[in-house]
Amino acid sequence: MFRQVAAAAGGATVSALLIRGLLNKQKTVSKTIADFFGKDILTLPILTAEYPLADLANPHLAINHYIQTHAIEHQVIGYISDDYRQGLSILITPRASFWATEVLIGPVQYRKEYISPQEQIDCVANGIYLIRTNRGTFALHLYSPMMDPHNIIVEVLADKREQASRFLDNIRQYVYTHNIYRNKIITLEAETGRWGRCVIRPRFIKLEPIQREQIILPETIKQVIERNTIGFLQQAEHLRRSGRSLKRGILLYGKPGTGKTLTARWLASTLSGVTTIVLAAEQLEAVRIACQMARLLQPALVIMEDVDLIASPRDPQRHPFYQITLHQLLNEMDGIESEAQVLFLLTTNRPEMLEPALVTRPGRIDQAIHLPLPDAECRRQLFELYGRGMHLMLTEYERFIQRTEGASPAFIQELLRRAALIAAEQNALHEDGRVIVRDSHLEMALREMLWSGDELTRRLLGFEEAPTEALTHEPPS
Repeated sequence: MFRQVAAAAGGATVSALLIRGLLNKQKTVSKTIADFFGKDILTLPILTAEYPLADLANPHLAINHYIQTHAIEHQVIGYISDDYRQGLSILITPRASFWATEVLIGPVQYRKEYISPQEQIDCVANGIYLIRTNRGTFALHLYSPMMDPHNIIVEVLADKREQASRFLDNIRQYVYTHNIYRNKIITLEAETGRWGRCVIRPRFIKLEPIQREQIILPETIKQVIERNTIGFLQQAEHLRRSGRSLKRGILLYGKPGTGKTLTARWLASTLSGVTTIVLAAEQLEAVRIACQMARLLQPALVIMEDVDLIASPRDPQRHPFYQITLHQLLNEMDGIESEAQVLFLLTTNRPEMLEPALVTRPGRIDQAIHLPLPDAECRRQLFELYGRGMHLMLTEYERFIQRTEGASPAFIQELLRRAALIAAEQNALHEDGRVIVRDSHLEMALREMLWSGDELTRRLLGFEEAPTEALTHEPPS
């Protein structure tokens, strides 16, 4: 029995030696880096910096710029490991165990990232840059640790600590001054990363330009909105010199369909030299990251649509998740320094449902602006705006203006679209191929939308109260 065990142990030892011998013939990370430096690297300093994993493209571009402007020689290597959480100090340290093998050179891991709404590039997500310059020799390692999947770690090994520090400062400065998200319109989306963890990533948004005349509101309200947003940012330098706060919070509230989202998009497309971060629905969960980016990329506009989804009054009965997100919103709006040029634009259909600490504390919401249902003059402008592109031939124009009292802009937009559909179905076409909308088409569309059985449509599109005249008609055929 003893001989059998010894023979088995001896066989295992021989196999291990053979495997170890074969692996030692392969290039290892430690030997490759040591050969590049031409010296023992185990005593050299390593400095570390962190960036959001979602922001991978920025440090990637900064490193490439450094290589292009300073490198005499460079290469990028990957490695084979069962654990990509390892830092550079572990990758280059000889294994103490007889059974352990050195980390071998392997493929570099890349990840595609957008650097503009149309352009993607391949970014190193896990790999080691070996860079030789007149300023020194460097090994730069990029990786994302398992315990912190939201960040990417940048490690720099150099001959001297000061050299590594200057290298990281150079990268950090380039990321700040040439950030790909600066002066762009972006949103933040959650996606499933490695090991099933949620990762927040920026996404570029391309908005069609919206002109001021497309915002159908009373002129006084438009002027208040402009003064508190466009004008506020334009006068930022004068306010700063006068010791005034540059942080500002604006709340747009009103019934559904009154133009809150359109107004926010108008401002986003109008403001130049401003980074705009748009959050809606589940994206509101990323409020902390949005505010961090706003600080970095100021002047910035942070738009939060339907903010009541995360800012309803505190209630111990609700799931702790909602309380955490609310507290993040309150803390971030408080935590941004007064000299930071960050403008918050929040929208809601339900102002009465907002947490009092948000709307009543100075420094969070500075101006609440009510967007009313359109009056007769505004409804007339809406008919003209949404009637563009079709031949609107109405003989009782004013009667329809009166009958849509209490209607929102969204309701009037849908009314004219539905009238155009009815006209097309009845072959009421101009020789140029566009529809001809007459009174009968608009009357049928209005009846269809205001019929009492269609109450949900009225609520969704924003109609304060259906006129009695409309409700007495039979359902549209």
